[in-house]
Amino acid sequence: MENQLVALDPHGLADAQTWLIDWCDKKLEGLEREMAQAQGIVTALRKASMSDARGRRLVTHVNKRVAFYNKVKEALANGYYILPPIPHQTFAIRSAREVPLENRQVGHTYKADEPTPPILPVGEGENHNATVERQLVDTYEGKDNQGKAVTKYVYGNVAWKEVEFPFFPVKPEIIEATGKALSKKIFDWLGVAPNYRTADPMVIGCIKHYKHNQQPLHFFVAWWLDVDRL
Repeated sequence: MENQLVALDPHGLADAQTWLIDWCDKKLEGLEREMAQAQGIVTALRKASMSDARGRRLVTHVNKRVAFYNKVKEALANGYYILPPIPHQTFAIRSAREVPLENRQVGHTYKADEPTPPILPVGEGENHNATVERQLVDTYEGKDNQGKAVTKYVYGNVAWKEVEFPFFPVKPEIIEATGKALSKKIFDWLGVAPNYRTADPMVIGCIKHYKHNQQPLHFFVAWWLDVDRL
């Protein structure tokens, strides 16, 4: 319970920001020691002519945590404030893949799923539209629910699309702030909250947690309010 932060005003937010940056530094220092130990285990296993699979998995796990806390620190150091988890519409993701995972699906219609962004270190990968280009990639002969012979159509992801801002009209300052967040390559994806058109949408940056069962961290990027719609 000691490591809980409370902010009641903007000054409290600034103090919390400073505290969290120091906290990330301590986390990263501890992980540096854990990495040295993990690499030592791998070396020892190899010298003993034993499988190093578990040791390599340990190194991978430490690397994921290092990437996570480095991104959190960079986001905080660049002035992005942590937000509570907010339902949002994802419009940009960061990936190191030249093409998205194919994700083949059988059907007569397109189904453009959002790709799941990987955990990338700061500065790696490129930003892409969360909705990818899908095309017919294969056909084969099968049967329908009544047992009749039919042609099955297989669709798959074939290419990334350019990032598009989901709301228009929008102030140039908001686009500039969003572009700046994209260029820093800190966030794993960017979204707009709430996930429907509203008078006061907010752009948020998200960092994927290294644990699968944990919520991503959300950060404030930009916000605007159309007072004429109030």
